[in-house]
Amino acid sequence: MGGECLGVELAGGGRSLVIDAEQGTRSIKRRLREAGLERCDELDYIRVPDGLSLDSNPAQREAIERRLEQGDYTAVAFDPLYKLHTGDSNDERHAVDLMRVFDAWRTRYHFGLLLGSHTRKMPSGVASAALTISDIFGSGAYTRGAEVVLGVQRVRNGYGRLYFFKDRDGELEVGTRWGLLFDREQGFRRDPNAEKPSTAEQLRALRANDPRITQAQAAEAIGVTRRTIERHWQASSEAPASLLDELEADS
Repeated sequence: MGGECLGVELAGGGRSLVIDAEQGTRSIKRRLREAGLERCDELDYIRVPDGLSLDSNPAQREAIERRLEQGDYTAVAFDPLYKLHTGDSNDERHAVDLMRVFDAWRTRYHFGLLLGSHTRKMPSGVASAALTISDIFGSGAYTRGAEVVLGVQRVRNGYGRLYFFKDRDGELEVGTRWGLLFDREQGFRRDPNAEKPSTAEQLRALRANDPRITQAQAAEAIGVTRRTIERHWQASSEAPASLLDELEADS
């Protein structure tokens, strides 16, 4: 199941397993259709709406282990994390014990593990505020042991954000975020406007390169109104030291 995702080429090969402890049958079927995976022979999807007790139910652990052994999976996803055990999600000891179960399976059966988790309930009025790794629900033990931590935020219908919180190998742009557009026909794709420098950044660069540029000329060059330029004009009068150094080095 390789291919391109959000402008990144993904390696193909191998089988995948999803264990879904939350979504209803209709929602699962719709999402598989939207992703073009409804007839994918390389994907196994198991629905357990009542959740699992992997921390305290040996029979459930054995059933999962049999599936992992028989499936020879490259990637396995469990979602959501809080419905996979009966312990306290905020308790450090419970979180560590649960992660040991997952780590043992990952080591024994050689698959990439993906764990889905909700965020903490955001205060009223700040639902679209930027997320941090601390907003992920549950004990910090879940994110401390992870190789990669990403965050997905729904800002409004058709628009969201992808956050890069952690990457132990250092290959991702940790501390940055991507704007995501979404519709049912095309799925998720990166917002091209989110890749552009802000108006303030563009104005600062223009004035550093040409201190005599006028507000009207700057507005035309950036493609915004004169009023927008006026709001940023005073703050853009001093270029950052790093930018001044670059300009001096070029001159």
